[in-house]
Amino acid sequence: MKNKTFRFYFIVTEYLFTMAGLAILGVFIGNRYFPESAYLSAIFGVIGMFIGLIITTSFIVSMIKRENKV
Repeated sequence: MKNKTFRFYFIVTEYLFTMAGLAILGVFIGNRYFPESAYLSAIFGVIGMFIGLIITTSFIVSMIKRENKV
């Protein structure tokens, strides 16, 4: 039970940090290359969050598949 709780907290924490980190990176890239447009910075931030969602979802799916094999 304790191991499953730890695993759940790990997944949630990894999910939040990946999404936030890639969103911040997207906004940074948007501000760096398009400083005159706040709209494009927001678009790059959303793209970063979407990429983070895909990466984290694939990680969770692979972790569940690995757990079912054991």
